[in-house]
Amino acid sequence: MPSNALTQTAITATLNTLKSDTDAAVSVSSNDGVPVIDKWIKILQESRPATPVLDQLMQLRSLLQMPSPDPDQVKRLLKDLADNTTQIVQSSEGPWINELQQIALALQDFSDQL
Repeated sequence: MPSNALTQTAITATLNTLKSDTDAAVSVSSNDGVPVIDKWIKILQESRPATPVLDQLMQLRSLLQMPSPDPDQVKRLLKDLADNTTQIVQSSEGPWINELQQIALALQDFSDQL
């Protein structure tokens, strides 16, 4: 199970990245999100190794590392991540539920800007 500190760091980094990017022009070719994705991959590999979210994060990471990622694929993956995060929130309980809901909303908003 991942540590609470690692989870809190990933949540904070995700919200900061998504909020700052939604206020600025969106650049699909940016690698800014890769370190944040890496944190979530580590958390999910430790706690939920077989989840659609983990697979989607790995796909998104690969796309963002390409010189010219397909914006439609990135948008689709972000929407799917938002939907799956919302499903996790609805079927879970714990200290991070509110933050995960914020992440789901930020992912949706971010994908809408693409």
